[in-house]
Amino acid sequence: MPGDRSPHILLAVGEHPIDAAAAWAVREATRRGCGVHLVHVLRPMHHGPPPALLESVDLHRFGRIILGAAAAKVREVSGESIEVTAELITGLVVPALVQATESACMVVLQHRDLSRLRRVITRSVTGGVAARAEVPVVGVPEGWTSPNYAHRTVTVGLEDPEGSQGLIRAGVREAAERNSGLRVLHAVDIPDVYRESLLSASELQEWIRRDTGAIHAAIDAVAKEAGVQVEVEVHRSAPADLLIEATRTSELIVLGRHDALIPVGSHLGSVARAVIRDSACPVMLVAANGDLNERKGSEDPR
Repeated sequence: MPGDRSPHILLAVGEHPIDAAAAWAVREATRRGCGVHLVHVLRPMHHGPPPALLESVDLHRFGRIILGAAAAKVREVSGESIEVTAELITGLVVPALVQATESACMVVLQHRDLSRLRRVITRSVTGGVAARAEVPVVGVPEGWTSPNYAHRTVTVGLEDPEGSQGLIRAGVREAAERNSGLRVLHAVDIPDVYRESLLSASELQEWIRRDTGAIHAAIDAVAKEAGVQVEVEVHRSAPADLLIEATRTSELIVLGRHDALIPVGSHLGSVARAVIRDSACPVMLVAANGDLNERKGSEDPR
């Protein structure tokens, strides 16, 4: 991928149809005024006939067919209104896609509806890329179509109200650019067995009040100047359950990934993985502190 290519949306293309991801990527590219760059990763095969050379030729031909079909779909959806480019690369899927994000402003992947057993065995490409990429990563559920909501809402899920300004800033930006309202959700997750032995009802309410105040303070610092209407909801609930339910009335969910303090392993928490797996709407993963999102965003042509 040429290093001087202007920022674009990277759309990951696999062997399966990507209609939902293509529709979302085209809408986003149109809104941003940028192009869509399709990438398909050929996974190396090291077993059995045919001979290696023929195998490589066949794989590349197969990859070009996949890319051609995906590019035709994107052009059909966009009506030829945006630039569409394509690239075939070889390697392990997640590392190759992460490396391809160097000049991208965002990565979009279609999240397949796999059974939980298959997902444990095969892992999730969406989760793997989201855990490692330095740009926002959007997982679009298979079969998603843009709903016609009476009230458009972007939802931000907060894990830590005290360190939430960066994530709220990302949510405010997404809501403002979509002319949508912003809902900020935070779950106080205390199992009954602990709550009954450690916290009184008044102490629990004080905990909720304190977290709500911290969220409002973060919002006041970043949201007013954007003119975005913000609703704050703090519930005693399991975080994943609360957010998955919110995906049914949201056009976009914005979540933070953990800081990459070590270069290996996953930096997505169990809540983010559960929401990606079961979401009814697109899910955007950004750096929890907003720093990586802002650095790449400064190159965005918007």
